[in-house]
Amino acid sequence: MPLRPSVPPALLLAAGLGTVHATSSPAWAAGSPVLVAVALVLYGLANTVAANLALTGALGPVEDLVAVRGHAWLWAPLFLAWGLALGAGLRGARRRRPTPEGADRRRGVPVVSRG
Repeated sequence: MPLRPSVPPALLLAAGLGTVHATSSPAWAAGSPVLVAVALVLYGLANTVAANLALTGALGPVEDLVAVRGHAWLWAPLFLAWGLALGAGLRGARRRRPTPEGADRRRGVPVVSRG
């Protein structure tokens, strides 16, 4: 797939890794919030790196320096932070299997020792 300015580098990276089908709709993400968190982190990281590389001049001359700075220092890092926050929230909210000694521990139910 040729690199076009309208295709974000992170989408190309994710499509190359097989996590996203570039031609599919966002319905791929409905079943896996973890996949969404990973995609957001990859998107934010790849665009942050690409925009900062553009600021150094490694990718050629920059036409709109203010826009590239905005992407490098604000928008792309926000996607990275969003993905990290979503991943941390998912990790904290995942269901934990009750252990035998903690199986009766529910709100309002006293724990009775069995011994």
